Amino acid sequence: MPDPATADDDFLRHHSLLGVVLCGGRSTRMGTDKAGLKTDDGIAFLDLAYQRLQQVCDHVCLSASADRQTEYPLIADPAVTHGPISGLIATLRYCRRGGFDGCLVTPVDTPRLSVDDLRRLTDQFDALRSRITCAVSPDDGERLQPLIAVYPTRALPLLERCVADQKYGLQRLLMTQPIIRVPLSAAACHNVNEPSDL
Repeated sequence: MPDPATADDDFLRHHSLLGVVLCGGRSTRMGTDKAGLKTDDGIAFLDLAYQRLQQVCDHVCLSASADRQTEYPLIADPAVTHGPISGLIATLRYCRRGGFDGCLVTPVDTPRLSVDDLRRLTDQFDALRSRITCAVSPDDGERLQPLIAVYPTRALPLLERCVADQKYGLQRLLMTQPIIRVPLSAAACHNVNEPSDL
């Protein structure tokens, strides 16, 4: 885990949230692991996402399959997974054990998401810490972005009940909850899913 923030940069970081890069997908549409894709500046998507979260959270890790080879701290997906909700459950269990208030999650494949965007999410979460805080894209019909969000640790039982009921879709789940919506640009929320998106 990264070293604690110094006094000079303390205001930049959010101590009570675990920063999490979600990179457990199979990248079938891209045809290659999106974590290794590079920005125009030659930075790997994974490194960019990790470094971006480091500027907001004291502790950052990956949520991915157990066999991912990485130098970064890893929270392994369960052997039987139901998509992102399974990774979130594993992450929130880790947060509960570690005493975190929640996790700030971002996908590995959103290279235009900025540190300022992430701070907007954490600022809104601080205002009402019991609620899931989720990005929405006004340019995309107010579409919820459940993988650019802050999930409080207390949301763990809700997600566990969804899996027990075989309801795995985060988009549908969040539509039923009193979440905090944080408008972000369509560019910030844009996922690179296939070669044409590059």
